[in-house]
Amino acid sequence: MPIDSFKIATSVDINNIVILVNRAYRPETAAGWTHENLLVSGPRIAAAQVLELILASDSRILLAYRQDALLACVHLKKADGDCHIGMLAVEPSWQDAGVGKQLLAYAENYAISEWAPATFVMAVLTARTELIAFYLRRGYQKTGKQMDYPLAAGVGTPRRQNLTVAILVKHTNQLLPTITTERLRLRIPNLDDATTVSNLLTPAVSQWLAAWPEPMSGQAVAEKMADAHADIAAGQAWHFLLQRLADGVVVGWVKVSRSEADAQIGDLSYWLGEAYHGLGYATERSIQLRVLSGSTQLNLKTFYPMPTSAKKLRILALSGSLRAASLNTLVLRTLANIAPEAIDVLVYPCLGHLPLFNPDLEEPLPEPVADLKNHIIAADVLIIASPEYAHGVTGVIKNALDWMVGNESFVNKPVALLNVSGRAVHAYAALREIVGMMSANIIDDASLTIPLYGKQLTEAEVLANPQTVLDLQTVLAALQKAVFGP
Repeated sequence: MPIDSFKIATSVDINNIVILVNRAYRPETAAGWTHENLLVSGPRIAAAQVLELILASDSRILLAYRQDALLACVHLKKADGDCHIGMLAVEPSWQDAGVGKQLLAYAENYAISEWAPATFVMAVLTARTELIAFYLRRGYQKTGKQMDYPLAAGVGTPRRQNLTVAILVKHTNQLLPTITTERLRLRIPNLDDATTVSNLLTPAVSQWLAAWPEPMSGQAVAEKMADAHADIAAGQAWHFLLQRLADGVVVGWVKVSRSEADAQIGDLSYWLGEAYHGLGYATERSIQLRVLSGSTQLNLKTFYPMPTSAKKLRILALSGSLRAASLNTLVLRTLANIAPEAIDVLVYPCLGHLPLFNPDLEEPLPEPVADLKNHIIAADVLIIASPEYAHGVTGVIKNALDWMVGNESFVNKPVALLNVSGRAVHAYAALREIVGMMSANIIDDASLTIPLYGKQLTEAEVLANPQTVLDLQTVLAALQKAVFGP
């Protein structure tokens, strides 16, 4: 995006603001498309007027820069619970480059954070049909109200008789309402957050996210934020940063939208920073987002991006090993990375966060357990891969399954069981027995032994084995067939 920094104007910026605004609105030559030379004569703004706007306590002028060059400005004024937006001016040589759109989105976000206005109000010359169309594309609406040109405001002299100003509005509930849970604040992302979000996207997080591949630069994140504001303005989806109330730390990103299949169902996707998994943030947030989406039920999902088709297969993969170099985890991650676009695979990273199973703690479920349960419910299919310890499954996977016995998350759930050791027959048999007892639907065609030999294997080495790749593709194809049919 063109803009790389913003600031609030001070008195030292007055001359630059005057030059920018007058060049944009009333240039000496007809440069750019936002000028009003044919409609109004005289300067649009003077230094004394800018100073008055800067000094007012309920007023801000926001400046947008690229490499220290001033590209654009906009004026915000708080009034009677609303925010009036005006004096949006873009350097003529940068018009048609997305600068105005980017600054307007930032300004709206800033106003909501500072003043929580109910409505944005904008006054535009009625004859400026192309400019009105620009704002309508940004989510503003015509009110049908008009007023006479403000001669007393000292912003120029009309060249036409009966020149009028149209009033446009944009209600902030078209953007994002303020949502606060017990521990989290959900707020609009803005350009200032780009570096923070980029730092959260470690390789361990990005490997789960097809739409947020690592490395994700601050600039790339900023572009995603601009896209998010476009979604919001169009009413297509709502985007939030998840921010802890206690210390203001940003822990993740969430998107909610109405399901393409049923407008009464809210589709939810999110990701969390590596250090914030298993803390129950997903469960805490999902209840509040149910209200936001206006849905009667919430289709909680944890895969980004949102599926574009009902045929998108959502797979949750559970590894029974916490070892960093685990072959079971490796085979699941490799499976995720070779999955075609029609399949989302999430390797669940938080089994180690679960407390030891205790039936006395099932009402209510501990937050990490509730998070796992919600992930399982959201998935179309589960894949479980576990090593064998002492002729049995690991304590890690057994503990997770014990927590799920008391609820219906496994009932009729399609499950595939993977075994990476031809010698681990006891754990594989035990796992089949446990999952079958939980009323899951074991997909035999997708439950394979895929032997991996070597303690320090890499994903590249796994992918170099044609038979292993074929086996993994067989697993995915069998699961697609089991869920969606031939």
